Amino acid sequence: IVDNCVFQDGSGIYLYGPGGSGFQVTHNLIKNNATGITIGSPVSTTIEYNTIVSNTVGIAIPGPNTNPPTKVNLNNIFGNTNYNVSLSYPAGLPYDFTSNWWGSTDSAAISQYIYDFYDDINLPVVTYQPFAVAPIPDAPAP
Repeated sequence: IVDNCVFQDGSGIYLYGPGGSGFQVTHNLIKNNATGITIGSPVSTTIEYNTIVSNTVGIAIPGPNTNPPTKVNLNNIFGNTNYNVSLSYPAGLPYDFTSNWWGSTDSAAISQYIYDFYDDINLPVVTYQPFAVAPIPDAPAP
C-alpha cells in the first residue's frame, strides 16, 4: 500500500489475510480516522515513511507478532487522541517501533501514548527507543 491519503474513514488501513511474504505500507498520509492502521493478521509487516496523525488510535495491533516480526520504522506517528500505538493480543515477540518521530523527544511523553506491556503485563513490549529527534522528511507532510 503505497502513496495514498486515507482520511476520515472509520478503519483507515486494515491489514488482514495470509499476506504471502507480508504487507508493506509506505509513503501514506493517514489522518482523521478512528484507527489509522490495524495490523490484524499475523504476518510480517513493514510500515515505513508514513505520517499517521489525528486518529483516535494511530496503529492498533490486535494480533500476535510474527517471525520475522512486524517492523514500524521511519514514520511520523503523533497527535493521535487515545494512543499512537495500542496492542491487545497477550504475549508474543516485542514490536520494533524504533526511529519514528513521535512529535516529541520526551520519552515519558512518548510512552504515555503507547499501550503495551508497561500498561498491561500480559502484552508484548513496544520498543520505541531510539526515536527520531525531528519529523521524518521522506514521509508525507501532515
